[in-house]
This record gives sequence, C-alpha cells and structure tokens, in this order.
Amino acid sequence: MHQAALVVNNLNQSIAQDIKICVPRLTINSGRRVALLGLNGAGKTSLIKLLIGEFQSPNSCIQYPQFEALKHSLSNTDLAFKQRLGYQSDTMLSLLDLTGDEYLKLCASLKQIDDKQLLEAMSLIEQNWQIQHLLHKKMRHLSKGNLQKLAIAQVFINQPDYLFFDEPCQSLDPLEQENFNQLLRSIEDFELCFFSTHNVDHALAVANDIILFHQFKMVFHFSLSSASETESQAEKYLLVTTLAVGQISELEQEFKLSIRVIEQQVLSIDGLTQKTLDKFLEAIKKQCPVKLFKPHKQCILPFFRMIASGELNLTRDGSKGISINAAS
Repeated sequence: MHQAALVVNNLNQSIAQDIKICVPRLTINSGRRVALLGLNGAGKTSLIKLLIGEFQSPNSCIQYPQFEALKHSLSNTDLAFKQRLGYQSDTMLSLLDLTGDEYLKLCASLKQIDDKQLLEAMSLIEQNWQIQHLLHKKMRHLSKGNLQKLAIAQVFINQPDYLFFDEPCQSLDPLEQENFNQLLRSIEDFELCFFSTHNVDHALAVANDIILFHQFKMVFHFSLSSASETESQAEKYLLVTTLAVGQISELEQEFKLSIRVIEQQVLSIDGLTQKTLDKFLEAIKKQCPVKLFKPHKQCILPFFRMIASGELNLTRDGSKGISINAAS
C-alpha cells in the first residue's frame, strides 16, 4: 500500500481581495512527480506558497503525513519541515552582488548544511548543471537562464525529500529544459517532487500526476500509473458530452465496461480495449454527441482547452474537482 506524501482537504483560502485558492481534495503518494499545470495568472504560485507554508493555511487543510507536528498547521516557522524542503521561486535571486559560489554557500548556511554535506552537494550540483564557470562570477553579470540554473541548483543543496519548483523552465534554453526534465526523472529517494508549468509537453514529459489549475481552483487531478500500454490492455478513457449522460450507462453491460459520472458532462470509462474501441465509439455517438473521447493522457491538452475557454465549467461553486487514476 502506497503511503501518502501530501494530503489536502477542503482548502479554501483567501490570499488577497477577491482571490481565493481552492483545492477540494487531493492526495499524492510518496515518490510522485507532480506537475501543476495552468495558464498565467491561474494561482499556481499562490498554491505552492500555501503548500510550503509561506502563506498560512487553515488548520489541517494541508498535511504531510510524515510529520506528526504538521497535522494541525503548516507555517513558515516549521524548521523541521524546512530542513527537508528544497524550493525554487522567481523571487529568490535578489543578492546580485554575490558570486554564484557565495550564493550557494549562503543557501547552505541558511539550511544549516555542514561543510562535508556542502562538498557532496556541490559536487552533484556541478555534475548535473555544469555551473563551474558561473561560481566565480557576480550574479548581476549572469543571463536570466544562468540565474535560473543557480536558483534550481540551490534546491538540491540540502538533498531534500520535498522538492518544489515554481516555473523552473521559464528562462532555460531548450537543451537546459531537457536536462532539467532528465534530472527530475532520474532523482530517487524523495517524498514529493512538485513543479508548476504552463507547458503541457513539459508536464507530460516528467510528471506522474498532473493537476489542472484554473481560476485559482484545482479542477482536475490526473494520476498516471506505471502500466505500459498494449493493444490488449484495457485503458481508462475520459468522455465529455454536450448533453445528458444517463443513456450511456445502458452500454455498460453490452461492452462489459465500468462507466462512472464524475462531474457534469464528464464520465470516466474503464475497460475498453483497442478491439472494442471503434464499436463502442460508434454506439455511443448514436446516444449523444461526443465532444471529446480520447485516452486520458492524450486528452489533457484538448480537455484543458475546453476548461480555459469556458466550454466546460468546473470552477463554479459546488464543483468538487475531478480526480482520476489512469494508465499511462
């Protein structure tokens, strides 16, 4: 049984006038890489700040089950959690008169890293990011991309169990973006890796879980399993219709499926194979117009387009958000 690394229950937190961050329910298992996917201004940064305690959240809304002391509240003064946390934001690089080496050593001292740990961490950082040529230059003379590399590098300096990145690839060139993706895919022995992005390809390239965030609310949690796809394997599908969905349930017995209504106009269909897909699609189109019918992983972009355009409204009051497990 997988152990939960992060649990969020009924988070409904005002962070500014007329701005409220909402996460109805969310559970992320240990060892998962999570992409927080949303448009610019969707509230991704604010959610991350709530998750790491920079913004105060209501009691028990955000829990890290590994920490008994955090079952009641998470704040920016929880030093035990902070020492196991690595966090990159776009506001951390303000000490531009420091060299890269001085900046990383300052981060290490703030995280109470001893000299031996620092040497080990710096060796790994230099190996992964090839930043040797940046260490003796003042940060004000570095490009945005190289500053971003330093901001990402300091996340790993305390060899953290909980890693949070806020738009980590926004200033990286394509080669460094791929290097970052490979690095995230290769890390082991961590509890949670959480990063925000507005790039669907970036999310799909790295993440085990994808959270769609729109208008300050989590509207869709898409969890990928590690199962490989084959022609004979039954897949889970997401179906969106423009009309009532009750008649579709009549097809369950005929095709030996599990069909579940998970939100207005949205169904989860489990049990289809490549052999039965075309026949089922033909039968379902006789029942009602199909707006979207694709395997879950491939439907992320068109599904999010429907949400962002308002064609499918999952941000209304009372919507519980969607959480689906799917084969990758």
